[in-house]
Amino acid sequence: FYFAFGMQQVEVEAMFGYDKERLAQHPAPKTSCRVRSTAAARDERRAWSKIVSEEVAPVETKAGDFTPVKPRITEHEAIAESERCLKCADAPCSKGCPTNVDIKSFIHAISKGDYYHAARVIYSDNPLGLTCGVLCSTSHQCQQTCNMRYQVGNAIEIGRLQQFACDIFHKMQIPQVVEKQSCKSYAVKIALVGSGPASLSCATFLARLGYTDITIFEEKPFTGGLPSFSIPQFRFGYEQYAEEVAMTRELGVKFVTGKRLGTDFTIESLKREGYACVFVGVGKPKPFVPAFLQEKAPNMHDWRVFLEEVAVATKKLTSEQGKLPQLSGHVLVLGGGDVAYDTAGTAFRLGAERVTLAFREDFPSMPCSQEEILRGMFHEHVDLIANAPPVSVTRDEATGRVTSVVLQHKDWNEHLGMRVPTGQTTTVKCDHVLVCFGAQADREPLAPLALLPNGTIKIDSTTNATSLPYVFAGGDCAGSVAIVEAVNDAKTAAWFMHRFIQEQAKNAVPSVPRLPIMRTAVDNVDISVDMCGIHFINPYGLSSATPTGCVDQIWRAFEMGWGFAVLKTIVEAPITNISPRIIRAPSHRKSGPNQDGFQNIELLTEKTLEYWVQGTRVLKKNFPNHVIIASIMAPAEKEAWEKVAKDVAAAGPDALELNLSCPHVGRKGFGMLAGQSPELVEQITRWVRQAVDPKLPVFVKLTPNITDIVDIAAAAKAGGADGVTAINTVAGLSNIRSTGIPYPAVGDTQKTAYGGVSGNMIRPIALRAVSRIRKAFPDLPILGVGGIDSADAALQMLHCGASVIQITSAIQDQDYSIVDELNNGLKTLLYLKSRPDLAQWSGQMPPLGFQPAAQKPAPTAVPTVASQIGTSVPYISVVPELDLNAQVRAQVDTAKCLRCGKCYMSCNDTGYCAIQFDPQTHLPQIMDECMGCGLCQSVCPAECITYVRKTIPHKPKRGIRNPGDMVLPFDENQQHH
Repeated sequence: FYFAFGMQQVEVEAMFGYDKERLAQHPAPKTSCRVRSTAAARDERRAWSKIVSEEVAPVETKAGDFTPVKPRITEHEAIAESERCLKCADAPCSKGCPTNVDIKSFIHAISKGDYYHAARVIYSDNPLGLTCGVLCSTSHQCQQTCNMRYQVGNAIEIGRLQQFACDIFHKMQIPQVVEKQSCKSYAVKIALVGSGPASLSCATFLARLGYTDITIFEEKPFTGGLPSFSIPQFRFGYEQYAEEVAMTRELGVKFVTGKRLGTDFTIESLKREGYACVFVGVGKPKPFVPAFLQEKAPNMHDWRVFLEEVAVATKKLTSEQGKLPQLSGHVLVLGGGDVAYDTAGTAFRLGAERVTLAFREDFPSMPCSQEEILRGMFHEHVDLIANAPPVSVTRDEATGRVTSVVLQHKDWNEHLGMRVPTGQTTTVKCDHVLVCFGAQADREPLAPLALLPNGTIKIDSTTNATSLPYVFAGGDCAGSVAIVEAVNDAKTAAWFMHRFIQEQAKNAVPSVPRLPIMRTAVDNVDISVDMCGIHFINPYGLSSATPTGCVDQIWRAFEMGWGFAVLKTIVEAPITNISPRIIRAPSHRKSGPNQDGFQNIELLTEKTLEYWVQGTRVLKKNFPNHVIIASIMAPAEKEAWEKVAKDVAAAGPDALELNLSCPHVGRKGFGMLAGQSPELVEQITRWVRQAVDPKLPVFVKLTPNITDIVDIAAAAKAGGADGVTAINTVAGLSNIRSTGIPYPAVGDTQKTAYGGVSGNMIRPIALRAVSRIRKAFPDLPILGVGGIDSADAALQMLHCGASVIQITSAIQDQDYSIVDELNNGLKTLLYLKSRPDLAQWSGQMPPLGFQPAAQKPAPTAVPTVASQIGTSVPYISVVPELDLNAQVRAQVDTAKCLRCGKCYMSCNDTGYCAIQFDPQTHLPQIMDECMGCGLCQSVCPAECITYVRKTIPHKPKRGIRNPGDMVLPFDENQQHH
């Protein structure tokens, strides 16, 4: 054949050969062992070693560079990390968090791409969520109690995930809202002293409660307290902290700067000026300095003055920018806390050539986080000397400069329970000394409050009340050193200040504290929808399956926020299920949450018909605004269907759903075996329609196990159905063990049955079914089912034509509480559509390089749920109708590329052999042969591949071409229809 075209043998072989040089880095089965010398192995390792998460720059490049060293993690990193979380019941991570943030819920939201809801969960309990996400010693708090801390991968990176969600939220620029109170007692004057984390937290919660006259007094000319002037810019950008200060201001809280407690006003004067309640949240202004270091030296600095000078010079705190201190040579930092590490990192950026940090603790008991220790050692190149407190210094008599510091080594004595000197000392020569031994309270301004011997305010540990009934305190001045503890002190104080004020006004206050959560414009978005004359408060419901197995389950689901429920399928005589009957789908070997789906051979309800009749009445009485849809089934006999339908309808459900789709009932005339026959579907639907009140909507649940689901929908419509439910589970066989015995294996015979596959893995099938029905019958209401596990997936189902959505597998994977994410996520997606400035966002993720506007933009009208139904259908067609001229090619963002070569391998083995792989850099290069198929983007773990329109002619490789009149299939000269 080939020779008929005049081709030579060598040409034929070349045409069917492949480029071995281009594929040199491509994997292949190993047939022999590679021989490589140890020296060559070392050279190769050095060449390829790199740290992905954070580049380590040489010390000299850090001088003057205050760029934050802890940037936000990428979206694919956040998703991967959040999916490691177990989402535990009574999650111990929240018990380890001082502010009791619902950590598992915000991590669940991140795993579903709902970053607004994640931030909402965080900020509801912690008004400084971003600050704490960056600065918290999570290894000593929430991550210390994580159930994953001893597993491979260690504890979940809670702080990084919190930072990610809060940062995305700030880019959204969604305004907060508060519910105003009409009672006069909410208009009383409230004063907060100090504008640090404690006062910001307290003011936020008081404003959320409805108080309208809140004033924060700050001694410095700028707001923010200690994080503003003592946290270096490279550790936490001031711009980010300022966003959280602005959130408090947004709630109507007033700030007065340049007013110092004890000088410009006192606690008593605030009372005389009419302030009904006072919160004291000042810091400790006096650095602690041991006696032998109290004599000043020109090259010895205390941390507070030093870091404030640096902050004024590197942050936009005031209109005038300060001057940076200058360091050189060897800098010795004394202390072992977070401040000491911040000071050490700052020293490098001010010109130090070497930095040594000496502290009295051993490494396990250091007060700073493990992350700070590692960053100090490996990224800041700080030398560490543990168990070595300073005891004396040597000074230059002429200049007074400290030239060396004597460190006394100590070891732990188990008998005494303390560290004791070993008799050894080390003298460390230095050019500068930075003293970082914490701070002391200033007693005088705190009068007349009762104080502890260490100068901190004596407070009630439960209420944060002080010795004066109208004064509360928290934070540094009350003994809470960590920022997150200060935030929680203030959170606690806010409630009891509220109780004090209201009790003074003779108003009742709940005995159990109930602080309001954060509310924004998203909360005002209406996600209700009407279908067949039924009003759904939201489009989310429980499908007829295990989540609706009994009345008390549905009761709890309604309390949590589900809009409707479809009862477990009711039959005249209840059945008994076999066991085991539910297994996870074997799409991967992962155990735990985030399953792709399940398979079940669960049958119908085990409850009696009378149970559901009475239960329906109870649910409708207690939840009149929620929708109850009764699922029913009977043999293919008119009398049987009429009896069940009439008995159930008498209980007063909002609608009936005819189960003509269960894939494993296995009896003729039942479930799927009835639903696969258009004639039987039409007949059964007509029986029920004629048997019940014409005003009672009747929906038919369709099986996907059919050649054309549109035919079945047409039959249901012809029989009088008011709508259809699509789809039920897909019949399948999920697991065959290596013994040849399938699972679940039931009883001694070890037999199983074809079951119903559900979950995310059937979502494409469900979306296709719903969109095809919508295209065929635009006015036929559809209840969408199949693989909906997030608000994003729910919106996809609405776009394909469903009016409301039923869910089971996502609940099985987690619990009923996911409805909070579903509701808020959908509200957010609708709200974002009302913001033209966010039009380029992908869901809730901003495009690379996005910068929010200087002013919060005003939204246009927020679209309704109804407006989203079926919007994708006009865009769904068949291949011959697509634009053949709109050819694209891939392009790679090398800055985001992980250099894994997944695109290279997939393209060469299952694509169009259009990617080269640089052997020196491991960066992929897209060749002109790229056909824009989409495979490389699909397998990329970093989402660094996009597509652009081709600027060169699109020329597919045709292989053998007939030089004469032979026309091959899909030739460019041929019509593509």
